[in-house]
Amino acid sequence: MVLLVTQAHRGHAQFPNLPFNIGPPGAGSSSSNGVSASTSSLSSTLEDAIRGLTQNGDRPSMALIDRERAKSMSYDNELKRVDTYFKKRQLNRQYRAAEKGPRRTMADIEASRKASLPDRLTIAEYDAYRGLIRWPVIIRDQRFAAQRSKLDTLFSKHAAEGGGINTFQYASIISEIDQLVSALAKNYRQLNGDQYVYTQRFLKSLRYEASFAVGT
Repeated sequence: MVLLVTQAHRGHAQFPNLPFNIGPPGAGSSSSNGVSASTSSLSSTLEDAIRGLTQNGDRPSMALIDRERAKSMSYDNELKRVDTYFKKRQLNRQYRAAEKGPRRTMADIEASRKASLPDRLTIAEYDAYRGLIRWPVIIRDQRFAAQRSKLDTLFSKHAAEGGGINTFQYASIISEIDQLVSALAKNYRQLNGDQYVYTQRFLKSLRYEASFAVGT
């Protein structure tokens, strides 16, 4: 007598007297540990079941045994593929985390922001209490006399109002400095290289300096 040991039901293969069902990927637990455990016990459990049927006097046909073994190997391979998939995902997450490096803290972000700011001018370069600017030699050239004169006037009034961004002069100061930077860049071929670099740095710092209240 041949005993039917498999039953198809919605893509699942079930064996009599087995402690678990074998299903397609996605059935049961999705963890790779569960997949590995099912894979390692699958073949031996099937062999035990067939051996038990034989010992009880039942004689399943060789064709049936071969078919069940083929199904077992198919599901075994599928479980291994699922296991490999989850392991690759874990390795991918670890690789991406290593590439990103440690997460930046607020202290790191603030330190980076401060490092990108221009240096403040020294008292020898700018007297904030009087709004007096000691211009680099390039800006003293007659080509920049108009912009220089406007900024001298604006900074004098700016200091009288206490400086900082909340003065009537602040927006005009920023606009005039930006125009001076552009005019300087147009003439850079006629200027000394070292003096040009210093003057550009000076103007960036002067622009930054205007945002501070007097005495800060």
